[in-house]
Amino acid sequence: GTYNLGTVGLGHWVKRLHEVLKKHQEINLVKTVGTRAFDDKREELEKYGISEDRYYRVNAGDPLPDNFFEGVDIVHIASPNQFHKPQTIQSLEKGKVTVTEKTFATNKQDFDRVIKFIRDNKLENKVTIHLHYLSKVLTKELQNRLPELIQKYGKIPGISATFFEKTNEEDARRTWLFKPENGGIFLDWIHPVEITSHVLKAESWKLIDARTFLVQPLYDTVNPTAVEAKFEINGGNFKPSSVIHIRVGKGFDFEHKRFRLN
Repeated sequence: GTYNLGTVGLGHWVKRLHEVLKKHQEINLVKTVGTRAFDDKREELEKYGISEDRYYRVNAGDPLPDNFFEGVDIVHIASPNQFHKPQTIQSLEKGKVTVTEKTFATNKQDFDRVIKFIRDNKLENKVTIHLHYLSKVLTKELQNRLPELIQKYGKIPGISATFFEKTNEEDARRTWLFKPENGGIFLDWIHPVEITSHVLKAESWKLIDARTFLVQPLYDTVNPTAVEAKFEINGGNFKPSSVIHIRVGKGFDFEHKRFRLN
C-alpha cells in the first residue's frame, strides 16, 4: 500500500525528501502547511504536486488546521524549532505518525513535557526525531566497528568534533536558525551530540566551557553563527572524565567537517 504524507514547512529538508519520494511509490506528498501565500510559493508547490486546495496557510505559532490532518498518515514537521513542541503534540493527538526535525523543543523543560506526553499515551512507536547524521554511511560504519576498535585501542579519552559550513544563499534566507527562541546555532548543528550519545553511548554530559562568536554577518548581525563548547562525558565506552570538544558554525570561507576519536 501507500501512505500519504503532509509536511509542516517547506524548508530544505522537504526539497531533499521530495527527491527521494520521486523514486519510490510507498509515500506520497499530498499536503503542506506554510506561512506565506500560495502564489508566493506556487512554483515550488506545483513542483511537489501540491494544488492550492491542499496548501494550508497559517500565521506563525497558530495551531495546525484540522483539515490538514484529514487523509494524511504521516506528518513531517520541518518548521522553525520554536513551534515543534505544540505541532508534534497536536499531530500525535490526531493519531498521525510524526517525524520531527532535530528536536521536540528548544529547552529541556519543554522537551521533557513532550517525552512525558509520548510515554503517558504509549506513543513511542508513533514518533521519531529526524537526526540525519545517524543514517550516514560513516556513522553506521563507526557503530558497527566500535566494539572491535575499543577492544584493540582501549576506551575513548576524548573526542574532537568540528562541523563548519561554507556561506550559502539558503542559510542566508533561513534567518530563524540563529534566533534564541529557536535554540540558536548549537541546536541547528546538534550532530556531534547525537553521534556521541546514540552511537558512542555517552550516558552523561557536563558542560565545562562554551563561547559563541559571530562569523557571518550576512546571516545575523546580533546572534552568533558559530559556537565552541567542551563537555565532560561518561559512559561504558569512555575513560573516566573524558572530554568532547565541539566546534560548529555556518558562514565560513571553507567547509570542514571532522569527527575524531582519540
